Amino acid sequence: PPGLAPPPPMPDAKTGVDLGIKAMTAKIEVDRLELSNISASVKISALPAVQYTLQRIVITDIGKKYGGVYLYEFMQILVEAILMSIIKAAPSNVQSFLASAFGKDLGSELDFAMLHFDTGEGLEEVGEFSGWVTAQAALLPLKMAATSASMTEQAMEVGAKITGMEADASLAATKTQAELGLKAAQTMAKLSMGFTNGLTQALTR
Repeated sequence: PPGLAPPPPMPDAKTGVDLGIKAMTAKIEVDRLELSNISASVKISALPAVQYTLQRIVITDIGKKYGGVYLYEFMQILVEAILMSIIKAAPSNVQSFLASAFGKDLGSELDFAMLHFDTGEGLEEVGEFSGWVTAQAALLPLKMAATSASMTEQAMEVGAKITGMEADASLAATKTQAELGLKAAQTMAKLSMGFTNGLTQALTR
């Protein structure tokens, strides 16, 4: 289109390799990195799916401890920060499951200062992660037992409701049968009386 500059020429193979090597060997420092609107959906066994959203994840002073991080280290920081925030922000009924499954090796020896997340109530610091994960993993058997007990209670309530419905249906059917039987007996009695009266009148003529 008129007015637009032509795109720059593509680098040749050697130049492309050189640029790739330069990018991989360069070190990065970032004062503040903010990610927005991260959605998570968690499905564990027979439990219903849980969905939630983090409005913000904020990582500060990436690479400031040791004079920068390489690109692959930067990507590792990014991925682990997202996972730690998702686990820490998870609802209580799935938090221990996530911590036990994914949290044990996260957050160790990463070059950044602080990590915060925001679920809509302001920024909250992730804080010391490894000790928190250990505590959550220890709570997992208790939470599993509580979840199992809750599901059993719900199943018993449903079973009781079904039994009650069956009892009501049985009583209704019995009542209907009794009413039909009574009506049939009344009809037979009327027919019998009609027949007897007709026969008596015929004999007396």
